[in-house]
Amino acid sequence: RRQDLDGVLVSNRALAARFDQLLATAQRRVVVASPYALDRRLVARMERSPAPDRAMVLAPRNNFWCLRLITPYLAHRLSRSGVRLTTFGCFSHAKFVLADDVLLVGSSNFGRHSLTCNEEIGLVITDPAFVAAFETTVLAGATPLAASGGRWRRAVGRVSAALIDFHLMVYARVMVPLVPALAADRRPC
Repeated sequence: RRQDLDGVLVSNRALAARFDQLLATAQRRVVVASPYALDRRLVARMERSPAPDRAMVLAPRNNFWCLRLITPYLAHRLSRSGVRLTTFGCFSHAKFVLADDVLLVGSSNFGRHSLTCNEEIGLVITDPAFVAAFETTVLAGATPLAASGGRWRRAVGRVSAALIDFHLMVYARVMVPLVPALAADRRPC
């Protein structure tokens, strides 16, 4: 059966702006889920969110080796700033933001690369019944995750995160403008 949803479709630059706006204006809670979202940009947005209840749903064993390097450092930063770390029992490819009673779901990983170098799409849903059903269904399987890694692993992660950010900034400023489909609607990192 078809239900009408109160929603807005966003892509590219509008998606990044909506993501930033949701995190910056949340008053009660923010939950961000993405298997590849761990980068310094996202962590900084989560650290600055005014919402007292902040959580990240992480995939600690994802298929990108470089993210496994930086996860201990960024997870430690999130945990230290009061962000609850959670995970699903199995690898999840879920990508969403739940900010108060607004849901943003789509293809974006919400990290620097996804928001500046990829063609992404998201649906902002404000229908209270849909948002409540989504929360009950999807977040029911999330379990606590402890920040792991000693000082050495966090130090390696910190350096790796800086190098990855630098690489992504260069990629976004040099390579993306050379690809017409990407260059049409991009802002520099």
